[in-house]
Amino acid sequence: MEKLNELECVEHVIVSTNLKFEHDFKEWARAHTDARIEVTVEESSSEEEKLGAVKALSRLSQQLEHDVLIVAGDNLFTGSLRPMIKKYSRKPIIALYDIRDAELAKLYGVVQIDDEAKIIDFVEKPEKPSSTLVSTGIYIFPKQVFEMIGEYLHEGGGRDRLGDFIQWLYKKTPIYGYILDGEWWDIGDIKSYEREQ
Repeated sequence: MEKLNELECVEHVIVSTNLKFEHDFKEWARAHTDARIEVTVEESSSEEEKLGAVKALSRLSQQLEHDVLIVAGDNLFTGSLRPMIKKYSRKPIIALYDIRDAELAKLYGVVQIDDEAKIIDFVEKPEKPSSTLVSTGIYIFPKQVFEMIGEYLHEGGGRDRLGDFIQWLYKKTPIYGYILDGEWWDIGDIKSYEREQ
């Protein structure tokens, strides 16, 4: 929220969670006293029942009218998102970070970009990473991208990992990368969270 509060263009914040964490996020939102925050809850309470990130985004897209900045909840970063917003030109853009470790890169979506920062290769969790530039789970999508999620799911695309969707999407429409300033950490599991504390 600190990083979102720096962005004048962010008019509404939707926090998507499931029944298991509904109370926690609603308490957090009440304490935050920011009228822009809306907590939306999917009807699941376990890993096995959850919609998955792609499916949840597809469901949320029905209430979205504008282009959207998506920040996965397992991101911790120090840089401002203002330069990424400034670079956005109605084409999908994803935040990237050079993790500088090929072994660690195997855990993420590994990206190659051309001289104009257009994504020319994206492989989710590769055995042999072609670079150490990884997708961070921060995206700006124009409205038309949400219309393509249905096509991706209909073709049998996975409903959980957004990286799988990006791997499919970059072959359908131009996607650009923005390399984050500052530091970035993935705190999506307890080990990485403890490592970065």
